[in-house]
Amino acid sequence: MFFSLNLVNPVYASVFAGAYLLFIVAASVTWSSPVLPQLANITTTPFDQPITTIQGSWISSLVLLGATIGPTIFTLLSDVIGRKNTLLSMGVPLCLSYILMASVRRAEAFYVARFLLGLPLGGAFAVFTMYVGEIASKNNRGSMSSIMSCIVNLGFLFPYVIGPWIAVTTFNIILAVMPLGFLGLFFLFGEETAHFWMVKGEEAKAMAVLKRIRPSGEDVEKEMLDIKQKIQEQSGGTVLDVMRSMSFIRSFLVAVGLLIFQPFTGICAVLMYGQTIFYMTGSTLEPAICAIILGLVQFFSSLSTPVLADKLGRRTMLMASAAGMAVFEIPLGVYCYFSEHGADLSSWSFFPIVALTLFLLSYNNGFGPLPWVILGEVFPTRVKTIAFSIITTINWGMGFFITKYFTYFVDQIGLGGAFWVFGLCSFSAILFVYFFLFETRGKTLEEIQDDLKI
Repeated sequence: MFFSLNLVNPVYASVFAGAYLLFIVAASVTWSSPVLPQLANITTTPFDQPITTIQGSWISSLVLLGATIGPTIFTLLSDVIGRKNTLLSMGVPLCLSYILMASVRRAEAFYVARFLLGLPLGGAFAVFTMYVGEIASKNNRGSMSSIMSCIVNLGFLFPYVIGPWIAVTTFNIILAVMPLGFLGLFFLFGEETAHFWMVKGEEAKAMAVLKRIRPSGEDVEKEMLDIKQKIQEQSGGTVLDVMRSMSFIRSFLVAVGLLIFQPFTGICAVLMYGQTIFYMTGSTLEPAICAIILGLVQFFSSLSTPVLADKLGRRTMLMASAAGMAVFEIPLGVYCYFSEHGADLSSWSFFPIVALTLFLLSYNNGFGPLPWVILGEVFPTRVKTIAFSIITTINWGMGFFITKYFTYFVDQIGLGGAFWVFGLCSFSAILFVYFFLFETRGKTLEEIQDDLKI
């Protein structure tokens, strides 16, 4: 670290400085909610003519297609130049993407820029999850990782609050400047992880990091020995040998299952088509205001997760979260079905905003942050980058599929049918967590690996 302040906990300083990157990339996800209606309006579009529905679906979804590639690029890079330097490198494509959209007013330029934005989007979630899992202690790893959810939701909120009220070009200029703040903060306050230095054989640097980031009451020597022992155990065979082990297979199935269920809860559609959904449901409130309400609910609901994550445990919170989402999505599907078939629901026009608010409350207290927490916990250091790359690629790929084809599915089965499908997926997630997920709360990364061998 460039310098340290005695009054600042180095772990919290590193996590909060790095989480600013998550704020920026999260804004790229919900950017489409206020921007697409402007691009489709002849009086507000910066293009020569309004975009079509197909163009809008590409502009919205290409960021997630880019995110399927980002994890591979940046997780591999993190094994070469370190977690910290890799996170810093993501500021470059972020700046370039928004500069391109601010300066070139063509749909094709937006396609390129949105795809480019997806690279740090996917990379940030993969590498920063790994980073937090390695730098946090066993007692606060869940709450630290859940801080990610709070910052991400604040990033989701930003476009909802700012985007509808300013021109698209102005909005893109603002977003182009923001990565500069991240670069400064994380350069000054970010720590490299002891796990990375140990893998590189830099034991002295690893010990120096642990002494800086652990309070005097924590057994740094024991943690150092645990890290060293696990790395030595994993170096006994090839990476392929590790990946063939039953503990890796079990870890992989749990993590990939959670991160496949996550987008299929419907969160991608709600975030990226928020205003459009409210237009379709006939809400009496202005759709832009409804989207802001959802963003505020999402942010404030995530504030409770850091406290609960290390008290109630991962399994309990995930099952409660999935149950809550299913309970609120299925009735919303019923409302949309009758609305689409001409029923007079004017006295129930408040229901969509209420149902989606409760859906987001449920999502943010479980399936929003905790799959990423578990992803950072269950893999050995030696294969962590490979596992993160594969699983986050699958996660973003599922998100791209849902976002790109959401409007197509709505045309085929209706908005009500879409929410029924999402509700059934949420219900299925309860069964998956109950039968396959083991508890990781309060355990070191090394203890989790020992449990996986049982």
